[in-house]
Amino acid sequence: MAGWSKSQWQRFIRQAAGEARNVIFTEHALLRMRQRQISRDAANPTVVVVTAIDLDRS
Repeated sequence: MAGWSKSQWQRFIRQAAGEARNVIFTEHALLRMRQRQISRDAANPTVVVVTAIDLDRS
């Protein structure tokens, strides 16, 4: 995994996020959802926010 390309990371993240058990909402994400009046039920499951991973690093 350490030497993966950006596209390999994106594919991995999208595949992992396809299962609800692999997805968490951070406090920041929940705050922004409240500000935008988006409930967890209405959240688009195809939208994934990744934090603390710099996909541009190779």
